[in-house]
Amino acid sequence: MSRLQALGDSFTCGEGVGVQVPLSLTWAAQLAEALGLTHVSHAVAGARVRDVVTGQLPSIEAAEVSTVLVGLNDIARGGFDLAVVRAGLLASVARLAEVSGTVVVGRLHDPSRVLWMPPPLRQVVRRRLAQVNAVVDEAAGLPRVTVFDLAAVPELQQPAGWAVDRVHPSAAGHRALGRAAATELGHELPAAFELPVAPGLVRRAAWGARHGAPYLAGQLIGRWT
Repeated sequence: MSRLQALGDSFTCGEGVGVQVPLSLTWAAQLAEALGLTHVSHAVAGARVRDVVTGQLPSIEAAEVSTVLVGLNDIARGGFDLAVVRAGLLASVARLAEVSGTVVVGRLHDPSRVLWMPPPLRQVVRRRLAQVNAVVDEAAGLPRVTVFDLAAVPELQQPAGWAVDRVHPSAAGHRALGRAAATELGHELPAAFELPVAPGLVRRAAWGARHGAPYLAGQLIGRWT
């Protein structure tokens, strides 16, 4: 029972396209450490809500704390179905609440404020974001559920809070997320270390050429609907 189990996507497992934060430095791991709990991660990079339901929920056990942070991949990809997202997210939170003392759910930030997007895509992202966050707000009304808001984390308002891809949190960003979640649970995590210098233009260009352009081409072309 003295464990924290974490469900979700790359924001929780620390893996991204061409970027990686060690699992021990992810926000969920640091939250577990602050609470004196063992950290067990079921999160998988690229997961959508449906993947949490089918691939991660079957592995859960009784836990002091369970976390779930998911939805950005649903927002960013084609085939977005709000009804499926809502049913899956609410069912996941309810199931976690059955086996957990506390369930921590992440309310999503607006990626279009960090990463440049063409106006049509930005409008789609923001509309879907509002819809998914409304579901998170609905989940907040379930027993034993606590919500923390990524948009309210100051470090994520600064470039250094993000990895070179401007999509995934940097190590400093993860530290800040862990602190924000701990605060919602009434615990303290030491202040995040001083933010490092954000990746410069050369590093970002190198990442873009090697990882970013091929990924975006595969994910976004023809999907602004």
